[in-house]
Order: sequence, then structure tokens, then C-alpha cells
Amino acid sequence: MAASCTLTVPAPFAAASSSSSTSARRYRRFGVVAMASVGQKVYAPGVAVSDGNGGLPKISLKSPHGSEAEIYLFGACVTSWKVPSGKDLLFVRPDAVFNGQKPISGGIPHCFPQFGPGPMQQHGFARNVNWSITDSEVTEGDPTVTLELKDDSYSRSMWDFSFQALYKVKPWCSSMCLHALLSAKS
Repeated sequence: MAASCTLTVPAPFAAASSSSSTSARRYRRFGVVAMASVGQKVYAPGVAVSDGNGGLPKISLKSPHGSEAEIYLFGACVTSWKVPSGKDLLFVRPDAVFNGQKPISGGIPHCFPQFGPGPMQQHGFARNVNWSITDSEVTEGDPTVTLELKDDSYSRSMWDFSFQALYKVKPWCSSMCLHALLSAKS
């Protein structure tokens, strides 16, 4: 699985950067990241929204090549990724709770805007809130969905910054590539 992440951090956090000529510091790392957005009701071929475990909305992506992915809007958590042979390459804990009250345990979760313990809840708030679907499309024959998370009163109560996080998910026939761009504005 390949993924890349670019994060633009607001100026107050960039002050520790060794480069004083830029107002933002950019980080690149390999890992799986998410994007999210709002409002689309008609989805591209291979993209379906239905009720998942606990009645939580989930997105199913089905590639004509045989790959499949399952993403819950709660936390934008990818809970399943099946390759054409049908083998699921992700693990979700058997005791995972799907009630919208706590993060889904397993799959590919989000840690934003912090990782681990800190001044707010463990791993931040992005995995404890509903993301929105902003776009769905077919790219090179495969369904792709883009999810979005924006700041609101809940996020501002813990992290007083304006931001938009986008998560784009596309299952490919032999792998899934997840690209993310998180941009934070102060």
C-alpha cells in the first residue's frame, strides 16, 4: 500500500522551523491519510453509500478489477480493503464499537491534529467526528471518493484553528493508494 501526506501547519506551529523565510512548515511521510467533504447525492459508478454496522453510514468502493474498500463516514475510517482474490488486508478488532460515541478500533484511522496523548483527546478529534463526501469520480476506471473535515465549534473547543482536511480513497486492482492533503489556516 502506498500513500503520501503533505501537511501545512499554521504559522504559530511553524515558528520552531529552522527556515524563518516561510510561514508554514511542510512534512512528508509515508502512511495512509484521509480527505473528506460535503453534499453530493449522486455518486460515481462503483461508489455506494449505505448503513453499516450500528447504523453508521459507510461508503463502499468496488473496482471493476475486483478490489473493494469500505469507509465509515464516522472518523473517515477505512475498515476493509479487499484485493481481487477477496482477501481483506485490514484488521478491525472483534470488539470494535460502531456507535458513533468512540473511534472505530482498527482499519486505517486518523490521528489529527495530534498523535498520542496531549492537550486534547488521544490522537485528536478527526476520528471521533463525521466526515462528509465532497466528490466521487472514476479515475482510470476505478471509483474514487473524496471526504472532507472542516473546523467547527467542536474542533475549535480543542484546537482553535481554521482547517480543511481532505481524504481521497481509491482502490486499485492490486493495491490501494490513499492520498491526503491537510491544510490548516490560522
